[in-house]
Amino acid sequence: MATDLVTRDQTHVTIQAAGRAFAVPLERVRDAVTLGGVTPVPFAPPKVRGLIKAGNAVSTVIDLRTALGLSARQASEAEAGLTVEEGGHLYTLIVDVVEGVVPEATARRSEPLDLATVVGP
Repeated sequence: MATDLVTRDQTHVTIQAAGRAFAVPLERVRDAVTLGGVTPVPFAPPKVRGLIKAGNAVSTVIDLRTALGLSARQASEAEAGLTVEEGGHLYTLIVDVVEGVVPEATARRSEPLDLATVVGP
């Protein structure tokens, strides 16, 4: 993950997955959602949980833990969703917690999340 993703004067949304904190530039974030009504996609890679309706569009639901090779979520653990835009498409990342919006100085305490890597093949 590139360290230049967190740059001066940007605001970020911080999230957690498997005990790790990540920062996503606010301009890439479309919504924080409660997951429900995920439609499975046959033959999708393991990180793709399915599709959900996101306003007037469709968002691909990606399990961030699976995409990053982190420990699997226990059935009892809570899930949250963060809808982001990457490459003109919407993706909803399944995370443990959406912490909130923070300034760049605070975001530097979290790992920058390379969305292209997370949603790519």
